[in-house]
This record gives sequence, C-alpha cells and structure tokens, in this order.
Amino acid sequence: MFGVLMLYAAFIYTAIVLAPGIGPDLIAAGLFLMALWKHMENFRRLCAGEENRVSAVFKKKRVA
Repeated sequence: MFGVLMLYAAFIYTAIVLAPGIGPDLIAAGLFLMALWKHMENFRRLCAGEENRVSAVFKKKRVA
C-alpha cells in the first residue's frame, strides 16, 4: 500500500521536473489522489491494528 503511494509521489515529482506544462502535473496528482482514495480503508485498518502487515506474510511457522 505504501509502495503504491510512494510510486505515485515519485510520478508527481518526475512529472514536475521532466514534463513541461501543467497537464502532466495534474494527471499525476489526480492519479495520486485516486490511489489515496482507493487505499483509505486499508489506512483505517492499519491505524486500528486490524490489518495484517506485510512482514506477517513472510514469517515462518514453527512446527512443534
């Protein structure tokens, strides 16, 4: 989730630095806002402690 937001933040930065004009900046900002909106429920679950973290997926289960 945070990776997606970092990707779009880098996309905004790249659009501002490399692309002339306001059009690419607005498109990049719009995509960032849509990604933020799409992941809002995940943010709420993370803050409430109800969402599994990525590291929990990679933990090895101990066999007794």
